[in-house]
Order: sequence, then C-alpha cells, then structure tokens
Amino acid sequence: MFRKNPAWLLPPPFPLHVHQEDGEDPSIELFFPTAENRRRLHAGPLARYIDGFAVWLSVEGYARPSAREKLRFVELLSRWLESEELGVEDLDEQRVEAFLLARGWSNGRRGETATGRQLLCYLRGSGVIPAAVPCPDSDTPIDRIYAKVDLDALRAFAPAWP
Repeated sequence: MFRKNPAWLLPPPFPLHVHQEDGEDPSIELFFPTAENRRRLHAGPLARYIDGFAVWLSVEGYARPSAREKLRFVELLSRWLESEELGVEDLDEQRVEAFLLARGWSNGRRGETATGRQLLCYLRGSGVIPAAVPCPDSDTPIDRIYAKVDLDALRAFAPAWP
C-alpha cells in the first residue's frame, strides 16, 4: 500500500502510553481479541511502548494480519532485549540487526527489517531513544547522483499534498 504521508518519519500525534481505565487498549484489542494474547505482548523493555505503536499501525491503516505480525515482531524483539539484559535505551539499528541474525532472519525477511526501522523511528519520534547518529559522508555512486540533484527544482514538479 502506498502511503502519501510516511508517518514513521514524524513524531507520533498520539500519546506513547494509551490505556483506558480498565488497563486495556482498544487498538490492541482490534488486533488481539483475547486477553492472554494481549498480556503476552506486554513483556520486556518495549512493553510500555507497544500500545502506542499499535495505535500508529491502526492510524496508518495496516490490515489486521500485517499489524499482528508487526506487533509480534516487537514482542519477540522485546523478549530478546530482556534476555540480553538490554533496555529500550540500547535499541538501535545494530541491535535490531543482531536480533534478526539471532533469529536466523538475516536474508530475505524484508518485513522484519522494515518493522524494525518503523519501530526505531516511532521511538525516536517519541523521544524515547536518541536520534540516529548520521553516517559519515561517503562517496558511493548513489551519493554522487544525489549531490548533483537539485531537490528544490524537483519539488516544483511534485504534486501538492492535501
């Protein structure tokens, strides 16, 4: 699905901790109707952020099966962080890659890589973890192409977003 607004690049427009008075989050209920499944998701250092991430998935219009897979990924990542005695503040691209390697998902699992990036952007946009350290300047062929592109001129041709 093409998304006009890549919301994972922006701070979330909703609270990090979304709870009703009875402790249940309606967005999690959408994806996981049984209480046992919802309880299982709330484990490890990412437990307090999974509700907000579920809201983000809902706002972005993810289909139930896709959102469930993304939330299960966060659950597994959170449990792995806990087993490695790491906290949410230790989470970055290298830790996500280490998790993927530990699970044997190093090749051909684009969905998990994308979910890891989305989660990192969500947490960074929420101020939970610091922004990524920019990569040092490089001189790859793609970098040389980007250096020649006049982005302001290209923006003039882009359609205005509603």
